[in-house]
Amino acid sequence: RGGIVRLREGRWTSLPPVFGLVTDLHEERGGRLWVATVRSGIVRIDGRRRVALTTAQGLPSDAVNAVEVDVRGRVWAGTARGLARVQDTAASAVGHATLPPGPVLSLLALGDGRLLVGTEHGAYIGDGDRFAPVH
Repeated sequence: RGGIVRLREGRWTSLPPVFGLVTDLHEERGGRLWVATVRSGIVRIDGRRRVALTTAQGLPSDAVNAVEVDVRGRVWAGTARGLARVQDTAASAVGHATLPPGPVLSLLALGDGRLLVGTEHGAYIGDGDRFAPVH
């Protein structure tokens, strides 16, 4: 559990382990890796260095189902208690006024900068501040 192995340029490389079950991964162009976990929030891995973000840093929950980076470079976390935007070493809940309460199960960054959010109540689309149901 928590082990991550990356294939790059035909070579396998072990990365520093994270605590807990990994639920989602997102690699940025520069190689920075975002790891969503069931109990340990999000772990950002830069080379051999890692930084954990949990409820202590502003996530709505340490149970993170999805992580995504949009075309503007904004990092999003879908947690058991809603959506969060991650900035550097802090996070803040967003969308609570226009998303249904409860878990965010999946995320997809669209090419136009909008974010598609999967919830128990269906899919929502928005700009990060305001969301509307997808019909």
